[in-house]
Amino acid sequence: MLEGGDCSMVNECAWSPEGARLVSASIDNTVRVWDVHTWCMVAEMDGHESSVTTCVWSPDGLRLASVSWDGTVRV
Repeated sequence: MLEGGDCSMVNECAWSPEGARLVSASIDNTVRVWDVHTWCMVAEMDGHESSVTTCVWSPDGLRLASVSWDGTVRV
């Protein structure tokens, strides 16, 4: 497991545009950002009320968007 690891099932992952970060969308309603050099979690975002199904980076790598079964999109 990754340090500070995601213990729940992950629905999707996406590489950041520069390739230094990975974002995961999980069934525990969270989005986590990982540093791919250390595999440490660098951010955890919550707020969805149901499983997060997908996540994507903006082209400049400064924003994330996530979609959930609760019918919301968060940026």
